[in-house]
Amino acid sequence: MEKLPLIVVVSIIAIGICFWVFNNPNGVGKGIENGGTNVKLRIEQATSPEN
Repeated sequence: MEKLPLIVVVSIIAIGICFWVFNNPNGVGKGIENGGTNVKLRIEQATSPEN
């Protein structure tokens, strides 16, 4: 029971770090979004009838 406050504080800090990493303009969330856009464009180029 004496370690419960420490677990709560660490959990809150971990959740805050996760939000910061994914919502940061240069963070992981933006990289995933850019990667998805690149894949979509390449699929559209590969399947277009002009090629």
